[in-house]
Amino acid sequence: MISLFDKIEIQTIEFQTSYNEVSVKCVVTKGSLQYTNDLILNFSDLNRLIGKIQKIAKISDLYSYFKSTKLADGDDLYYFNKNETQEIEIPFFELEEFHPLRQIRA
Repeated sequence: MISLFDKIEIQTIEFQTSYNEVSVKCVVTKGSLQYTNDLILNFSDLNRLIGKIQKIAKISDLYSYFKSTKLADGDDLYYFNKNETQEIEIPFFELEEFHPLRQIRA
């Protein structure tokens, strides 16, 4: 697979317990070009992503860095912010086995 990008730097990960999708805010890089992007993943791919982050960044339990808050509708919002850990960069080819990624750019 030929990738359009070299690496991805995770900024935030957010999901609600009643939704089937996870929002990952990241900075993607190709050579010297960078731009901010939102990726939408399913929970299977979130687990794969967390496994890759733990392996590459040598973080034993990334889940312990997630915080949660109760929303007005009773749902729980879980979120991770990169400021809680070291910088997390993943080579883009590591995401090849994921379901087709949806990206949202503003």
